Amino acid sequence: MPFDDLLLWIVTRHKTGMLHVERGAIRKLLAFEHGALQYGSSSDPREKLGQQLLRRQLVSEGQLRGALQRQEHSGIQLGILLVSEGIINSEQLRRSLCANSEQIACDLFLWDEGDFAFHEGPPGGIPLRANLDTRAILELGVRRRERAGRIREAFRGDAVSFTKLVDTPPPADRLRARILELAQAGCTLREIVRQSPAGEFDVADYLLALCELKVLRPAAR
Repeated sequence: MPFDDLLLWIVTRHKTGMLHVERGAIRKLLAFEHGALQYGSSSDPREKLGQQLLRRQLVSEGQLRGALQRQEHSGIQLGILLVSEGIINSEQLRRSLCANSEQIACDLFLWDEGDFAFHEGPPGGIPLRANLDTRAILELGVRRRERAGRIREAFRGDAVSFTKLVDTPPPADRLRARILELAQAGCTLREIVRQSPAGEFDVADYLLALCELKVLRPAAR
């Protein structure tokens, strides 16, 4: 069953329950109430809340590392710990959790195989109700999959490296600045992904945008 059809079934039937999806070692959970996505979690390290906070530049790598160490000893949820210590505020936490849930769902559009189970009933034990528009996520996920197809066509694998075409100032976003720096240094897509807290799609999507802007081009093999 394509993931598009699964989401469409959930939203049109106004389903309430927990969707469990797995592929290999990756486990994901999406919670729905009356067809609206309320929460997402993932065992993929790049889809953890801490990585979302890094991407949104709400915490530094040092702050995140220290908070994770304190969380390990206290058992307090990472988001609650960061709010209680004044590193982020409750609204920043809410927006980050919503963005992370959306990303976890959208990434499933890139899976070409996997197993799922939907368990009906009120979802319990989730830290907030995001109340995200599942139809909008469906449209976003389809566009993400189409973009992924253009990335595959342009790069032909993650061993691609890049050639700088013009000098350009680094972007204000420090994560994108790091991606550009690594690409200009001759790193392959695989190496850039390994050194970035962003997911593989986000890294490749940004690099493709730079190629489309004639800032970089895929290096000849």
